[in-house]
Amino acid sequence: MSDRRTLAVDIGGTGIKLAALDDSGRIVGPPVRVPTPPKPVAPAELIRVIDGAAPPLGPFERVSVGFPGMVRGGKVITAPNLGTELWAGFDLQAALAKQLKKPVRVMNDADVQGYGAIKGKGVEMVLTLGTGAGTSIFADGKAVPHLELAHHPLHGNKTYDDYIGNAALEAKGKRKWNKRVERALAVLRTVVNFDHLYIGGGNAKKIEFDLPKDITIVSNTDGLTGGIHLWDEALALPAAVVRRKPAPAKPAATPAAQPAAKPAATKAPAAPRPARAAARRTARTLTPSQPKTAVNFAVPAGACDCHVHVFATEGEFPFVPSRGYTPPPAGPDLLLQLQNALHLSRVVIVQPSVYGADNSCTLDGMRKLGPERARGVAVIDAKTTDAALKEMHAAGIRGVRVNLETSGQSDPAVSRRNLAAAIKRVAPLGWHVQVYTRLSVVEAVHDDVSNPTCRSSSTISAARRLRAASPSRVSRRCLSWSPRARPTSRFPATTAAR
Repeated sequence: MSDRRTLAVDIGGTGIKLAALDDSGRIVGPPVRVPTPPKPVAPAELIRVIDGAAPPLGPFERVSVGFPGMVRGGKVITAPNLGTELWAGFDLQAALAKQLKKPVRVMNDADVQGYGAIKGKGVEMVLTLGTGAGTSIFADGKAVPHLELAHHPLHGNKTYDDYIGNAALEAKGKRKWNKRVERALAVLRTVVNFDHLYIGGGNAKKIEFDLPKDITIVSNTDGLTGGIHLWDEALALPAAVVRRKPAPAKPAATPAAQPAAKPAATKAPAAPRPARAAARRTARTLTPSQPKTAVNFAVPAGACDCHVHVFATEGEFPFVPSRGYTPPPAGPDLLLQLQNALHLSRVVIVQPSVYGADNSCTLDGMRKLGPERARGVAVIDAKTTDAALKEMHAAGIRGVRVNLETSGQSDPAVSRRNLAAAIKRVAPLGWHVQVYTRLSVVEAVHDDVSNPTCRSSSTISAARRLRAASPSRVSRRCLSWSPRARPTSRFPATTAAR
């Protein structure tokens, strides 16, 4: 038998396990377990952890990885327990191969565990019970295209993850959780009609009810040993390999030979920007969407979407740790697709709260869409210089946003001071001020808004409507006004768009 070693990596929501496998798939030496970094986990951080944990296992020739999410061709599509917003579209297989300098194959973690557990006969299914609930299905020893059943509704609006994941175990207790698992198994039996089902994952040992003969609990080490099968010829999985630079050609051995030409230098890809600390509040992970119905009316020429955000990956433009939500990537390409679908020709990109006062992503989106289509609204703070304001003006920024509600600021006196400071900063540029706040603050600053030096007719009417609105029905509003109201109908590059 060959002494070739395969590094097996099983990535979980709370821990990452690594082991060295021989050619038969047997674990050689003790495995290593390290904690998974706090969610959301940036790709660069996860790769750093894996690279740092591997050396104690000794040398290896190739790498198998089980990843907790949807994976196709080594690229991550979803990663609900790590942060889809950071991982969608990321080529983990290629990135790990580059870092570890070895061939790498990546597959969904439930699929990998399945290859370590199944017998290869009939329809076999794997259910992993850990942070979430992973599933995989096999037909005569071969995995079928992966289905994210864990995110399919199981009971009411609860998915498998919600219903039998670790959060449900902690919230409901072991007895009720066991009843839920029993119900889930009955549903899977009906839906899949499996010949045998294997249950793995850290919470499998907490099952207390009797299982039928066609359902068995398997060892968690299957999530490692199954990695050897990612290299089976029958699977024919593509592997990311390390491209080595060719050696320079030697000059011909003649007296008149010229010096050998140097190989063309290849530009190394830019290192990803370091990810910031994990957010304290990231419970909501949103998904970008496109219109589901076609526009069935005549959209006026020059129609404008006056409030939209663009988002990039964490590696491109880091989020602030104190954000209230974590968005998935939704860049200018998707925005242009949305604009075309809605027959819109102009857009105002507004700085979202997740980036704080770093307007880089918003400015990047404006630049990519061009000055004839895009204008922007920025967020500034005390560190924003006058020179930076002028640069943003040249780029197409025409207003600032004061996020009182997002920052939790509801004190009318403090809000008034913040508004006054923003007005003073942007008045020389002719920008407008946009305020995101609650009705009580709008009421308190009404007189300031009505001041002739910073009002427009639309502002006063908006404020009056807000005064009449029922607080029980409307909790907050966005109020905008301009130091000098100069409405325009177009977006020429030299004119301030309102």
